[in-house]
Amino acid sequence: MPETRRILANILANILAATALVALGCTGQVADNGSGNPGGPGNPGGSGGPGGRQPGGGPSVGGQPSGPDAPGFAVFRRLNRAEYNNTVRDLLGDTTSPASTFPPDQDSAKSGYFTGGAVANADASHLLDATEALAAGAMGRLPTLLPCKAVPAAPADQDSCAKQFITQFGKRAFRRPLTPDETSNLTGFYTSQRMAGTDFPNAIRLVISAMLMSPQFLYRWEVTPGSAIREGNLVRYNSYETAARLSYLIWASMPDESGFALADQNKLSTPDQIEAEARRLLKDPRAKQALGDFFTQWLGVTELRQVPKDPKAYPSFTPEVAASMIAESATFAASTVVDGDGKLATVFTSNKSFVDGNLAKIYGLSGVNGSGLAPDTLDANQRGGILTRAAFLTQQANPDESNPVRRGKLIADRVACIDVPPPPDNVPDPKPPSPNLSVRDRFSEHDMNPCAQACHSVFDPIGYAFENYNGVGAYQTMDAGKPVDASGQIGLDKQMRTFKNALELGNILAESAQVSDCMARQFLRYALRRRESAGDEASVASATAAFTKQGGNLRELIVGLTRTRAFTHRTPSNGEVLQ
Repeated sequence: MPETRRILANILANILAATALVALGCTGQVADNGSGNPGGPGNPGGSGGPGGRQPGGGPSVGGQPSGPDAPGFAVFRRLNRAEYNNTVRDLLGDTTSPASTFPPDQDSAKSGYFTGGAVANADASHLLDATEALAAGAMGRLPTLLPCKAVPAAPADQDSCAKQFITQFGKRAFRRPLTPDETSNLTGFYTSQRMAGTDFPNAIRLVISAMLMSPQFLYRWEVTPGSAIREGNLVRYNSYETAARLSYLIWASMPDESGFALADQNKLSTPDQIEAEARRLLKDPRAKQALGDFFTQWLGVTELRQVPKDPKAYPSFTPEVAASMIAESATFAASTVVDGDGKLATVFTSNKSFVDGNLAKIYGLSGVNGSGLAPDTLDANQRGGILTRAAFLTQQANPDESNPVRRGKLIADRVACIDVPPPPDNVPDPKPPSPNLSVRDRFSEHDMNPCAQACHSVFDPIGYAFENYNGVGAYQTMDAGKPVDASGQIGLDKQMRTFKNALELGNILAESAQVSDCMARQFLRYALRRRESAGDEASVASATAAFTKQGGNLRELIVGLTRTRAFTHRTPSNGEVLQ
């Protein structure tokens, strides 16, 4: 479809220019560029930034967050690959996961959690291909997408149906009602295609394409035009923004009809209303996929398929095995939260899991075949909790052996939130593998270097807990002809705790108040896609209190998070003008 490709390429070219200006709204003002493109990509929602408003009509209140309960700035971000795939699934009924071919996601504001990169020339062909395929696929489901259900015969009826479609579908695609300008632009685009001889279905296909390529769809920016809801020096998210914040936190996808209905009635404006909606979303099966996404990002295993392994050391490791590892950890953790007792302690200690034929070989299970994950019980003397699963152990290892530094560092950073200064530039590498030296021998010797002690004295004693697991997570009792020593120590809750192995470490983590606080921070970073600011500390404390009050229940942590000021409010961007 050369002409279709030209139209879409023209829309995308305008988006590339527009989003460069839009991104400035994070730190300044952005005026309407008058592009006139379908959906008005030059000025999504008539806003000056994430949650911002069109310049003019009010004082500038943007600035640095201030006060003990003043949340930080909102992050301007594009849907990441998982969010894009889930959103087109729920918007169009398309399950082809087109974003799987997109370039890798990027760390958002050093939070450790992903956002899609700004649309750049390198992404253009992927976005064009995905949009064309999605819009073409939608033609086979047109009766389920059109408000008129079937294609009308009369041209006037087709035009009436198209106008309704633009309003109704556009609201779902942009996750808020369309502005008059957006409605006018999209209607004009449809009309121009009809006047050029395009039939009704293909004109609708091009309208869908235009919406899917608009910043209003691609970016997390569900701002209804008009005055911001100001509360002192802060802005409170409106009901449409809140509906999307809830659904992307708990489902990694767009709101459903119930969510939109609540937003239409402005019934997502109080903490109790928001909590009730959060609890509803957590009961939906889609919560498992989003929670799985959180846990795989938290463990840093999302890109495990691309991790290089030495085929001589681990000949059975393949991308398919890596996929099974990721799926196991995601399914185990999400099922614990949604279907199980919900407790963080269970995540750190349980030997229940989900395995397939690939994982059975690693875990030494018999009678397990096939590619589908099924519930199973692992050896309680070897496995306890998500940190003894193959995904974490494989990702945080070398191509040909384990790596206590990498394993210990992730736990210090992501599980315990231990602040460690960056290493100096002159830290030497450990000795290379030797038949007579175990991994622990070599790393212990390396730790004696004065320049390595600041970091490695923290990381390595934690990482030694996992020396019973090789570079792909298989259990081992010997290394270089010596019995494995998996003992170590970790500084938690202002005291030093010792352990004999990973199972004991898991129990220590499960009962730690510091780890509970860290988990609240991790979920907040995942929700906000940025690190917490000083003004977010009250929100962290509030979410942690809700979490610990219910015995470390992660469901209550998520619900408690949605009631915090950091989730419901933001500090205006620098230079942002509010009406």
